[in-house]
Amino acid sequence: VLHLAQQTDPKMLLGSYLCTEIPGEFKFQPGPLAQAVKNGSWLLLEDIHLAPMDVLSVLLPLLETHQLFIPGRAEVITAAPG
Repeated sequence: VLHLAQQTDPKMLLGSYLCTEIPGEFKFQPGPLAQAVKNGSWLLLEDIHLAPMDVLSVLLPLLETHQLFIPGRAEVITAAPG
């Protein structure tokens, strides 16, 4: 369950780059939405009406095409069955 609010940003849902133990090296850590889409898992988004437009613009293509675009990686994740 994710509670959305005005402070929610797309990175919270999609994921972001994190520092590794090696200086100057970063690793992408998928967010809960990216993981759920990839694994075919359910994800409950609570208070979606409070989410800012940039978050809704991430969700709309997913609902229409069953594909999630990760902008920082130029990656498209097609929703797994389920």
